[in-house]
Amino acid sequence: MYFLKNSTKIEKITYLWLIISLLFWNIYIFFIDFVAIFLYLDLFLIPFGIILILFHEKIKIIINSIKFKPFTKFMFLGYLMILIEEVIAALVNNINEGFLFELWLIRILQFWAFNILAFTGFFLAWYYLYTKYDFSIKHTFYLGGIFGIYSEKIYLQIFSNPIGFIFYVIPVIFIYGLILYPSILSIKITENKKIVKWYNYIQIYILILLCSLIPLLIISLIRTNYPFIFPPTTMIPS
Repeated sequence: MYFLKNSTKIEKITYLWLIISLLFWNIYIFFIDFVAIFLYLDLFLIPFGIILILFHEKIKIIINSIKFKPFTKFMFLGYLMILIEEVIAALVNNINEGFLFELWLIRILQFWAFNILAFTGFFLAWYYLYTKYDFSIKHTFYLGGIFGIYSEKIYLQIFSNPIGFIFYVIPVIFIYGLILYPSILSIKITENKKIVKWYNYIQIYILILLCSLIPLLIISLIRTNYPFIFPPTTMIPS
């Protein structure tokens, strides 16, 4: 019960906000307009959220038993989460276009190819930050999650679709936090970390963007010359 134990008032508000958001989207897709994309929230957040809450310590033991070097383990777990998460993303997108099993398999490969590149800078930056500075696990979870607001362009909905923003922003934060979470657990806590200063919170997002420059350039080049390798732009816009 790590994430519920000693939770602050703000954390409890985010949990409640998340639950209300999931209820909102379930009511929307099942009673107003069936948009399969929003099934992703149920299929990813609910099972992984429950596993996180109930089995935090067991997950940590399993991760610690993996005999990789720290950097290799950190990146391996990050990419593993992407492989799992993108199977679900490919599924809901395929349902949205009219489900075909063979096409779903193609979409999985396309989503893997795109997001392994897209998340590389995210993982590289956080490996440096989490091993160098004294960020707590919870702070890293939320700080990593906040990057999803930019990455998924959720901020664009603040004025154009404020209701959508209100009910989508917290789920996105939790999605990105969960993707990063196993990697965070792989790093052993040491006393050599630097104290976190106010400017380190700005440094987080600058460093993620800098580490993402080359992977995003590669994505752009591949998408221009070999667009079939990635999902259609209707699924993942440029």
